[in-house]
Amino acid sequence: MYGWMDKYMSPQTSSKAEPSRLRRRVIVELTPDELPLLEAAERRHGGKRAAMLAGLRAEADGVTRQARDGEAEEKRARAVAKRADTQAKAHAALLAECASLKASLATRTRERDAATAEIERLETKAQDQYAALFEDIADLEDRIPDALYCARCDTWAPEPEWTWRADGEDEIAYHTPCGDHGPGMLSNATWLARRRVA
Repeated sequence: MYGWMDKYMSPQTSSKAEPSRLRRRVIVELTPDELPLLEAAERRHGGKRAAMLAGLRAEADGVTRQARDGEAEEKRARAVAKRADTQAKAHAALLAECASLKASLATRTRERDAATAEIERLETKAQDQYAALFEDIADLEDRIPDALYCARCDTWAPEPEWTWRADGEDEIAYHTPCGDHGPGMLSNATWLARRRVA
């Protein structure tokens, strides 16, 4: 087996020696299976020391690269988490807006249904009132006399021969062919009826 001694090359070297002058011998024992690796490294780098240094530098580069990759991965993870948080907040805002719109739609629907029911109620009430009014009109029309008696000409005057005129707050109907004559000493009146003007 190959080996190197782990000691300082100069006995005068102290802990305060300059780094550029410090030398350290390292003993490394290799198994028969590991010797081909060392020999191949020697051929590539031109010696055992160069091969060892190349391995140490590769290890240092690997550690540095691993640290750099770890930082990059952590940075990517933070970016992903931030993006996920932003998307979650946006999704929550959309859900809240959707819920608000649904609630508003439900309120508008209830208001529309209430307005529709009120319109239907008013229409029904108006129809009932119109029907009652028409019944009253029909009843009043049935009560209108076909003719009124004229005392002057001693005849029954039909409606086309009536003339209405104002008399204070009332109206008086007289027999048109006989003229407008009230009660007198020597003649009978032509007045047929009186009604209060609303």
